[in-house]
Amino acid sequence: MAYKLAVSDTVSVPVKFSQADGGKLKQFSFTLFIERQGETEFEEGCKGEHGVPTNAKVCEKMLSLTTGWKGQEFILNDDGTPAEFCQDALAVMYNAVGVLDVVVKSYIKENGARTKNS
Repeated sequence: MAYKLAVSDTVSVPVKFSQADGGKLKQFSFTLFIERQGETEFEEGCKGEHGVPTNAKVCEKMLSLTTGWKGQEFILNDDGTPAEFCQDALAVMYNAVGVLDVVVKSYIKENGARTKNS
């Protein structure tokens, strides 16, 4: 018998961060849609050749799991309009310093179980 989780296969991941822009901090807030994976599968997919997670493998894993976005204004087209979701635009986002870390932390938080406060 096969089993599956009683939740969606896709996680809506809120992403919030700021980036320096001409001496000021510019705030960004949007949602990424990322395929749900179990803890072991996710961790194994992030490991490099020596069995230790590497930034390159984490980026590769997140690129393969991310399926879309909503409200994104961080990655722009040449004309200044927000880019449509595609792997090339996503790679630019994930290669911006610190953004991948923010996304992974939020993904792990949203993908995991939570205790209910009484």
